[in-house]
Amino acid sequence: MHRNSGVTLLIVWLSLLAGLKRGQAESICAFYDKSFPLSSFVDTKDTDTDNAVKSYEGETSSKEMEKASFGGEILPDNKTIRCVEDKTFCYTLWSADAHNKTQITIIKQGCWIGEEACTNVNCLSKTEPKPIPPSNSSQESKFCCCSSNMCNENVTDVYVPGLHTTAIPVFPEFDQNYRERTIIISLVSVCSVALVTIVVYFLYRVLVTSKRVSMDSLNIMEAAPPPNITLEDLKLSCNVNRGRYSEVWKGLLNDQEVAVKIYPANYKQHYLNERSIYSLPFMEHENLLQFYGSDERLSQEGNMQYMLIFNYIPIGSLSGYLKHNTVDWPTLCKMCISFTRGLAHLHNDITKGGK
Repeated sequence: MHRNSGVTLLIVWLSLLAGLKRGQAESICAFYDKSFPLSSFVDTKDTDTDNAVKSYEGETSSKEMEKASFGGEILPDNKTIRCVEDKTFCYTLWSADAHNKTQITIIKQGCWIGEEACTNVNCLSKTEPKPIPPSNSSQESKFCCCSSNMCNENVTDVYVPGLHTTAIPVFPEFDQNYRERTIIISLVSVCSVALVTIVVYFLYRVLVTSKRVSMDSLNIMEAAPPPNITLEDLKLSCNVNRGRYSEVWKGLLNDQEVAVKIYPANYKQHYLNERSIYSLPFMEHENLLQFYGSDERLSQEGNMQYMLIFNYIPIGSLSGYLKHNTVDWPTLCKMCISFTRGLAHLHNDITKGGK
């Protein structure tokens, strides 16, 4: 007895759960389709036709065929439909006069079996109306779908041109010559910039050079090469420094301290190169090492020596001084000014006779 009561209670609970699940998954929609039932499209006064319809209805009006054709099970009143579990949306398709939108005619109602989800609680049409053939007809079709029970029973047209639109944007056609035109435009742009730069540079050179003071206007003549120093005028006192190609001696020239750079015979070309540089015109400047001249002589061993005579600098070379001394900021500034003035003189353009 107790066992039978337990089984009965279990069956009741399972039935309640199944009904609850079914109620949650299914939706009830208003239904209208002029193709249902099939007998509405044939003349029932024809016995043979009537028998054919009855035979056809006997095969196709089953619950399974209704679900496949209309997306759900048509209820006995033929005005409502219970949607299948995976089709829980309702829809309405109607027509209206383009000039009088208040007069509408329902074309179809039922379960929406499309893939697009409908999230509206009420059946609102936001799409542009579609004309109904023929082309001279003033009838337009409208569509809406919704997601609550019997929500498609009442429909509302809320379409506003410009606000709601489903028009597909028109994209410009791909230009086959776009790449070629881009390359040509880039090359023309680069060449134009290069041409303008060259023209501006030459104009700058012409204008700036023409404004510079000619040496003829200052009555400055090319300085003649300094005369060679003879051994009778030069006396060597002590060795100051020794390098890879030459050595530097301290000497006296007419009671004036000078620095004598001596090259051995096998480095004569180095001697000639350096002498040609210091023999250039306009090399006299307060920020350049003063060059007195050059001479050649035989050493006590009978070897030929080549000498360059310069102004003597007591503190030695710049690199040697900086290795053993630290300069303060004012001294560093003075040194930089001296360097820049000497470099500016060496790189200054000197014109004579317009050349």
